[in-house]
Amino acid sequence: MVACGAEPLYLSSAFIIEEGFSKEDLIKIVESMKRTCIMAKVSIVTGDTKVVPKGKGDKIFINTTGIGVLDGYVSKYIAAGDKVIITGTVGEHGTAIAVDRYNLKVTGDIKSDCQPLNHILKCLKKYYPHIKFMRDPTRGGVGEVLNEISKKSGLGVHLFEKDIPIRKEVDAINSMLGINPLYLACEGRMIIVVDKEASLALLEDLRKQCDSQASIIGEFTDENSFVYIENYFGGERILGELDGQILPRIC
Repeated sequence: MVACGAEPLYLSSAFIIEEGFSKEDLIKIVESMKRTCIMAKVSIVTGDTKVVPKGKGDKIFINTTGIGVLDGYVSKYIAAGDKVIITGTVGEHGTAIAVDRYNLKVTGDIKSDCQPLNHILKCLKKYYPHIKFMRDPTRGGVGEVLNEISKKSGLGVHLFEKDIPIRKEVDAINSMLGINPLYLACEGRMIIVVDKEASLALLEDLRKQCDSQASIIGEFTDENSFVYIENYFGGERILGELDGQILPRIC
């Protein structure tokens, strides 16, 4: 919703709960939803609950639908020279899921980047005439989203490895697992494509008002039609489309 320039207002929430699911875990989930809705200034206005027999529900499923109001943003054609901005560090949600799924005993601050994104809109509104495209890099992460944009625009994407914000703990864990964090879901980040003229001003405002780790990580080019990364030494490698899912989907 926010990636379409809409201010979220209301939410529906339906629970499918497996018989025997922990009451303590259910309370934890509901209280977390309450805190997040207060933070995002969104009201849960309707919902439903169903209980299924033990062994038929994989513990719990939660379905939500949001309603909001568009506020002047319209996507535009992407052109060569447009810059790619990421609003924070990359791959943290997927890494947190991997650590839990594989029961890894690691130290360090490993946690999901989940957070509401509507606070970013206040920063972006004055740049709407310059913003070409916005998207949350959830399924398939930054890599898959940029491949989708490249394919639809017919342009290439030139990424710069030195500018991609990945925390050391995240990089180390994924190196151990043989996973590229650029393909891992980010649940509290936004990819923004903006014209070159406004990119530095937008980045400065994002860093001041939203996240100091926001970065320009690349640009669109008409020299090719694929996504590739330039490393610290000037070498280049292609960041292709995913053939399958790295981790099981949870959303």
